[in-house]
Amino acid sequence: MRANFFVSTACYLKKDNKILFIKFNKKWGQVYAPIGGKMEAGETPTECLLREFKEHSPKFWDIKSYYDSGF
Repeated sequence: MRANFFVSTACYLKKDNKILFIKFNKKWGQVYAPIGGKMEAGETPTECLLREFKEHSPKFWDIKSYYDSGF
């Protein structure tokens, strides 16, 4: 029997000795986690991170400029 699995990404952004996390409200309480998520079919890990970043934190969408500059 073949097991079902998924591939996911996570991005830890550090600037000025601070790490960016987002807050999720779950049924058991608040959870802080890095931005990331499941990859869609045909998506690269970089494309997945950029999409997840845009979905979860549009005000921080300037992440692409960080990525392009090779941070």
